[in-house]
Amino acid sequence: MRKARRPEAQPDPTLTRAEAALLEAFEAEARREEAATAATVAELELWERSGGGEEGEAVRCPVCARRRLVFSRGVVLCSCGGLRLDLAAEGGTLARVREALAEAWQVHAAACRAEPAFQQRAAPGGGEHLWLTCQHCSAFAAVL
Repeated sequence: MRKARRPEAQPDPTLTRAEAALLEAFEAEARREEAATAATVAELELWERSGGGEEGEAVRCPVCARRRLVFSRGVVLCSCGGLRLDLAAEGGTLARVREALAEAWQVHAAACRAEPAFQQRAAPGGGEHLWLTCQHCSAFAAVL
């Protein structure tokens, strides 16, 4: 006895169009973010090659500890790729980043002699933040 073939379901053209539109919107947003990041990295590289401005202005990247941070259009980032935080909503500035890093170092140094590490991670409530961690004393604190 031969089994009857089930007709294949036809895709819903409305859903397909909606999915395509959503995918196109996501891709366009990704392209805009990539272009903005590339432009900011180019600015950072030019700034680093020119000496980085006055010494008091430079903020070393806490993630790689080698490069300098740049702040452009509300975004703080390092060309190492380990740090890119959008601080525009908080009204962040490079001076505020410097202060937050100094405070985090001081608080940690008061309790532990080991050098902490910094990394960008998702926060429990959403969004990306810069975190201080220490394997020696198990410190874990949000910096930005």
